[in-house]
Amino acid sequence: MKTSLTLETLTDLSDIEPLVCDWERLAGQDASEGFFRSPAWYLSWLRRIRPDVTPLVLVVRERHRVVAVAPLCSRKRGLSLRSVTLAGNDLVCGEYLDFPSLSEYRHAAMEHIWERLASQQVNWDLLVLNAIPCEGDLFWEARKRAQDHGWMLRSDQRFCPFIELPSTFGDYLARFSKRRRKHLARAMRIFREEGSEFKTYKTQQELEAMLPHLIELHTLRWQRRGKTGTLGKAGFREFLQDLARQKSDGSLQLHTLELEGIPRAAMLNFHFGESVFQFQNGFDPNWSLARHSPGTVLLLHAIKAAVEERRRFYDFLRGTEEYKFQFADRSRLISTLYLARTFRAKLYLASQDLRGFMAALKPGARDRAAAAGELVFLPR
Repeated sequence: MKTSLTLETLTDLSDIEPLVCDWERLAGQDASEGFFRSPAWYLSWLRRIRPDVTPLVLVVRERHRVVAVAPLCSRKRGLSLRSVTLAGNDLVCGEYLDFPSLSEYRHAAMEHIWERLASQQVNWDLLVLNAIPCEGDLFWEARKRAQDHGWMLRSDQRFCPFIELPSTFGDYLARFSKRRRKHLARAMRIFREEGSEFKTYKTQQELEAMLPHLIELHTLRWQRRGKTGTLGKAGFREFLQDLARQKSDGSLQLHTLELEGIPRAAMLNFHFGESVFQFQNGFDPNWSLARHSPGTVLLLHAIKAAVEERRRFYDFLRGTEEYKFQFADRSRLISTLYLARTFRAKLYLASQDLRGFMAALKPGARDRAAAAGELVFLPR
């Protein structure tokens, strides 16, 4: 099979856009993780978040059929370090990135991609594979290639808490203690008695109208802490609107908690295959009901919606924030791998090692991995 495959390198958006349908089909091969591997995610990120980088998409074909895509980009770090990275992670925190492919061509296609990356045809000092699943073959193959070629390898791992959803929302609530269930029921009752109501927006037109409310609520919450928040950063509004236009199939769902038609809390989730990914949220800290945890109530509503859609997983994505482990009792690992093949890149990684060592000496820098619950690998 290997000899029948060909590989081309695309560095212009006009050449990449005709691949969208084939690429979308490849991303859909993984029913639990494929959302962040889609062309919509890649193209929206490239246009709105990092227009300063150069696209670098490796396309493997079997005759005219696209069987694998490596959605990379190239950029400069500092004055001279040439870097090639998986695209769609910087700022927007795309998770479970990979090289989407047809399963029957996976091994042969990966061989072609790695041969091209190891050659001088792709000019890089540092190869960065961002936010890839630690149980995936890309993770293990990258480590093997680094060893074979004598590349320096570094790894940065993060926990992603998640819920494996039961068949009913009642079964999910039964996992909590009686005291916890009583507390949650009381919070729900308070909002209901005050006239608050849940709404969910899915269509492109609805999302374009409501996304500014999410951004405003997110920003209000972070301003209380003296920060801007992720959604307040340049390009993010346009990124989400672009994504909503390309993903007009209900993949984006904006849940709100409203009072008299005014959103007081909002949460944007991505619904894909077996999974729901919790992306960003916000609430008005000045709302009189803010002390009753509108974020918690809205989260329960989102989990209930995922159960009713018969999704298998509710994923909180990266981060060990305490609230996530009040609802999730399982975690997965993702890793960002740094592969250095030149002296300047190895020197760069060594300097990052030193910075990390110094940061670890600061008070309160201990990792909260002990709170991460049970670490599991999902069936593939």
